[in-house]
Amino acid sequence: MSLEQLETDYREALDEILNHLNVVNLLVAQMELKMEQVRDSMQNLCQVVEQILEEQKTQ
Repeated sequence: MSLEQLETDYREALDEILNHLNVVNLLVAQMELKMEQVRDSMQNLCQVVEQILEEQKTQ
């Protein structure tokens, strides 16, 4: 393998790794957003259940 071929292979491999890292970063950002949405849904659900329980106590 020539030095030029080694350099080309190295650069291509590095580009591929960087592309994979970018994909991972995007997936992590999507996961964080989804986790925030789930947390908000859970909080809303808890509030609704607490309201129902309070209403049941007063009846």
